[in-house]
Amino acid sequence: MSVSKKIKIACIFDNFFPKLGGEPIQNQTLVENLHNSEKFSPVVFPLMWEQGLDTNRFDFPVHPVRTYTKFPDDFNKVTPAILWDRAINLLRSKSIHRHLAAVDIILTDLHSAALIGAYYKNSLGKKLAIRFGGNVFRQGEYRHEIEDKYHWLKGYFFQIPARYAFNAADRIIVNGHDLHTELTDVGFDGGKIHIIPVGFSPDIFFPPPASHEELLVADNTPLRILFYGRIT
Repeated sequence: MSVSKKIKIACIFDNFFPKLGGEPIQNQTLVENLHNSEKFSPVVFPLMWEQGLDTNRFDFPVHPVRTYTKFPDDFNKVTPAILWDRAINLLRSKSIHRHLAAVDIILTDLHSAALIGAYYKNSLGKKLAIRFGGNVFRQGEYRHEIEDKYHWLKGYFFQIPARYAFNAADRIIVNGHDLHTELTDVGFDGGKIHIIPVGFSPDIFFPPPASHEELLVADNTPLRILFYGRIT
């Protein structure tokens, strides 16, 4: 029986490690699922890494683009200067050129990673998929927030490269209808935007053996529900 060739995917991420917050968690889980499938073979290029962190902790190849002696305290802050710095370092990386020439698909998150992904898609003729976390084209809605991307003027430094990347992308992945609407409202083709809701592991999260009614009868306590995230 012939063994089908796995699809090689280069994953370029602004947000990958440490595993803090929604974006890094979703990116790591996404790559883990790709790696565990029989169809894909992913390799990850985090734009930032801390010296001493072992890339062998993962079951898939990880090649940091830039390594810091200490992870910057403002690593989660995104400004035009930071985006430019990451993009330049990515372009200077010799290893990524070699790897991208051999892959079938480039997968990125937004900002520097998507900008470089679009560049390599156009120069190497690769397929490009971008995972979009949202809140780039919502200056009016979030105008009172202090982040640069919500500023009425500075926000254009995020929107312009995002438009370039999204227009180049073959697929845009979002996790909710609100993000789909955010993109279509500013003119992006809804046909290439795919909604993949954030899932969960039933091996970790599962109902108790007894039903809620049985629990109420047993100890007469009210049902408590913890919700974390947003309802879309």
